[in-house]
Amino acid sequence: MNPAGFIKPEGKNPLLYKYMAAAGIECIGAVGLYLYSLGVDDFQTGLTKSGTLASCELFGRAETLLWFMPLCALVRLIFTPFMWNCLIERRAFNYPLDIVAVVAFAAAFFVPFVWFAFGIVFTPGVSDQNDFEAAIANWPADCRVERPYHGLFQTRAWAMGGGFLGMLGMHIWVIVGGPNARCRVGAIVVPTVLFSIFMLLGGPYFFLRSAPDSFCPDLWIPNTYYAVTIITVIAMVLLCLLPACLPDAVTFGVNRGHSLAWAGPYAQWSTWAWLIIAVVQILLLRWAITSGVQLVGGPPFEVCGADYKEFYYPRFWGLIYYTYGQFIAFNLWICGCSVVF
Repeated sequence: MNPAGFIKPEGKNPLLYKYMAAAGIECIGAVGLYLYSLGVDDFQTGLTKSGTLASCELFGRAETLLWFMPLCALVRLIFTPFMWNCLIERRAFNYPLDIVAVVAFAAAFFVPFVWFAFGIVFTPGVSDQNDFEAAIANWPADCRVERPYHGLFQTRAWAMGGGFLGMLGMHIWVIVGGPNARCRVGAIVVPTVLFSIFMLLGGPYFFLRSAPDSFCPDLWIPNTYYAVTIITVIAMVLLCLLPACLPDAVTFGVNRGHSLAWAGPYAQWSTWAWLIIAVVQILLLRWAITSGVQLVGGPPFEVCGADYKEFYYPRFWGLIYYTYGQFIAFNLWICGCSVVF
């Protein structure tokens, strides 16, 4: 057994698997960062139209974080495998690189997270997630914008918080689980559950809470989001946790006598089942949101009598963007957790 619990196949470098697994985790953060970048772009547009771009301190902090985050992601990616060596396999600081790796990773994660929390989302207006009127009323005076730019920035900024929490949850799962590939693979359920809950609450739930007209032609869309997401997420969680499913897939290559052992996790049925479920989820959610009559992008900012569309509509698409990133992250993660690439 070598560092981080990766069983080394003959002629293969286990560091490759750890970097693939680390890249899978960073994909979750990349989804949040991408959504955040959309919000910053919209915020800049609103500030420019209002003539407050130069005076807005919040935008300065948001823009700084936008270029700082990719640098931190690169540092985390570089040092994650070495941090796992120390915290998972040996559970001891035996070499100077151990301390460097853990400190570098912690700094690259928690410095931008603290900046994000106290510099962005705890700002009055941005922090008022559950009260749209309060969000507009409490918006910083030096960052005055017209609707819909308050909601477009606020919703995307909080999406990056989901990326932070998803990554943190996966790392905690991996470290606590120890050098066990069958346990490790289940970490992918953390961001899947978190993002699904956050986006369903912030999108479909907020829309229905805003009391749209009972005869609204788009009421079926949030209900479809609920049904599709709940069913697919439960199926994905079961596939990740049941011993005969993905935990078996990541150790499939151990069976060297099997004719498909070279394919690693893709030789086991549960990997393909997860991928098919993910594709079905993407297609159904896209079909639902692109079939809207009034629940569509752009003005007016009221849907069937439910005002403040800019605070809930972006999260319908936010969930779809997460499913794109989740699909990429899963393939990196399942290969990184396996014993054969």
